[in-house]
Amino acid sequence: NNAATAPDGTVTATALKETAVTQAQYTQQNVSNLCSTVTFSTFIKAGTRPWASLFLSDGPFNGNRFYFNLSGGGSVGSNVPNLLGFTNVSASISESSPGSGWYRCSITGTSTYDGTISVSIAGATGDLGVTYTGVNTNTAIYIWGSQLQFGRRPSIYLASLSSGSQTEFIEEYVTSASPSTAIIPSSSLLGY
Repeated sequence: NNAATAPDGTVTATALKETAVTQAQYTQQNVSNLCSTVTFSTFIKAGTRPWASLFLSDGPFNGNRFYFNLSGGGSVGSNVPNLLGFTNVSASISESSPGSGWYRCSITGTSTYDGTISVSIAGATGDLGVTYTGVNTNTAIYIWGSQLQFGRRPSIYLASLSSGSQTEFIEEYVTSASPSTAIIPSSSLLGY
């Protein structure tokens, strides 16, 4: 929604707005199951919330949530695994440009579930603080450059391949000769 300057210098980052209810303040997207090892990555900048979380799920309660500290150089917080979720799960965070406040956060896992997986991004009040009472119109966090891909680590960010803006939702796979490099690129993978 063009709310802030993104890591690439364009004003294309999306604000994740809160609502005044006690719940996780998040955005989510379901994707056809890749039945493989996948990595979901996105660039996140703190708004009114100093932490964020990424959730990778292969069912309504089956998945893994990692927390990310969006200050002081960034750090990975707790992992909250749910029953039957992804295996071989890991997370990483790196500062996209020192001093910019932007961090590239990622979560990786292997699923053998034959169905739909979902990815979500949420603001958080701290480590394990994904459920809180939001404040109407507060920007919890800023999001840009989300992508889901095969493999154990994020590749370089690939911008939208559609003819529209980077905030369009895209449903396309970019594949190469190797399935380990198949990517769903879009700054708006989550439909924001």
